[in-house]
Amino acid sequence: MAQYKRVYHYAVDLKGRLSLLGQRVPLRDPALLDFFFRRLAPRPVPDNPGLDWGNAVWQSPCGRELNLVHPEDTPIVFTNLHEPVNNSRPRLCYAGSLSEPFDPAFLRISSRSGRLYYLAQESPAKVVGACLITSTLAMELSKSIKTIEDKARGDVKFEYVDDHQGVQRTITIEQID
Repeated sequence: MAQYKRVYHYAVDLKGRLSLLGQRVPLRDPALLDFFFRRLAPRPVPDNPGLDWGNAVWQSPCGRELNLVHPEDTPIVFTNLHEPVNNSRPRLCYAGSLSEPFDPAFLRISSRSGRLYYLAQESPAKVVGACLITSTLAMELSKSIKTIEDKARGDVKFEYVDDHQGVQRTITIEQID
């Protein structure tokens, strides 16, 4: 632990709120949240001897301080969708003001939990891969998702009907574990 002067443990809940582990009051400063999530990285292997990681598999280093991240599901959680500006795609938002373009081809549904995820394509969220989408945003997106049951095969397929710039396309949402 000689490399770090202080170590803090943070939690990320299912709504994407960041707070000190064990505290109920989430951090709200957009600049601080953006700073924190821009530095998000997986736990190094091998990690620092003598450092108590607990169950943290993510970190957000800040100079001589190390912030360990204990997500309830994923460390980055998309919280809302901003409407497009000038023919661009809508943007999925997280942290304080970070976002990335939304392409429904990267939506995934967990076969175990039924939660909706998005395969992040841009940094810093890209380092996480499949990022949780809040239940509130998932409900909004579900207006464009239809469920197709194949009774003969005993499975279910999910499709997203994308109507971007007047061009409609149907995308099959892959399932993940």
